[in-house]
Parts: sequence; C-alpha cells; structure tokens
Amino acid sequence: MYFCQLTQRSVLLPLLRKTKTYKNRLLSALVSLFCLVFISSPALADRLFGDVMPESDQTMLLSQAIEVLNKKADLGSSLSGKFSGKITQVCQKKGCFMIMHDGDYFARVTFENYGFFVPKDIVEMNAVVFGHLSQIERSVRQINHFLEDAGQAPTANSPRKEYSIIASSVLARP
Repeated sequence: MYFCQLTQRSVLLPLLRKTKTYKNRLLSALVSLFCLVFISSPALADRLFGDVMPESDQTMLLSQAIEVLNKKADLGSSLSGKFSGKITQVCQKKGCFMIMHDGDYFARVTFENYGFFVPKDIVEMNAVVFGHLSQIERSVRQINHFLEDAGQAPTANSPRKEYSIIASSVLARP
C-alpha cells in the first residue's frame, strides 16, 4: 500500500503537474496567437494616420463637397472639413499620396507638410480625411511624377485641373 501511494505521488503527480503546465502553456500560446492574429489585425480595425481626427465636425461625402466647391466657381476656392470616400490608389513608392473616390468624383489626397504617409495596403478601404479641399491645376511634370509613383507609365502631355485635399488626418476603415 505504501509503495502504491509513493509511486502515485512520485511518478503520477509530477506527470499531472507537467501535463497541467503544458496545457496552460498551450492555452496561453493559443490565446496569444488569437490576439495577435485577430484582434490586432490591421485589416479588421480602423487605422488612423496623422493628427487625431476631430470628432465635432460633420463628415461630408466627397461628391457633395466637390459639388459645393464647384458652386463657388473660382479656382482658388477651398473647403475645410471632414470628407469621406473610398481609397482607390496609394503611392507605391512611399505612401505620400492616395486617390479617394466617391461616385463620379475623385480627389488626390496629400498630407500636410509631408508629416505622415499612409501604408500601401489600404487600397479599397473607406476613408475619412480631415483637411482642405480645393481644385488646382497640375503641371505635366507633376502629373507624370504622380503616375510614376503610382506604378503607372507617365502619359500626361498637357496640364489638367484636379481636386486636391491636403489632409492633416486620415482614418481608414475596412
């Protein structure tokens, strides 16, 4: 009887302790993996770039903002606020600009004082940007530079007007 108790205590108890420890380690590793993959995944969470997004301002669809800007009619006009649309293109060299679409309208979004860039993998995400919207005329050189940075062949041969947002904050949403 004493031998069985001794064997159980000396052999089985350490095995049970090891098994419990291994189970705890395995469970801990699985929980950590879950947190790493699912909770902190950039594809599943909002991603903020630049300054903190102001909460008080109302967000305007990019197409609505451009319509308001067009009613002002002069090339130097601008509109400040929060604008929303879909990111359809990002600079493939370093993320120094992105193109945001809404309906038939688009705007090139650059970042205030080049203070921040956006990752190249946020294409097809929805975005809210806080900044200044205006219509500007881009030179052939600027247009071709942007085309090259976007990974396209430089094909522009004349200047053109486009809508531009200089953003201080970008919120990308899945």
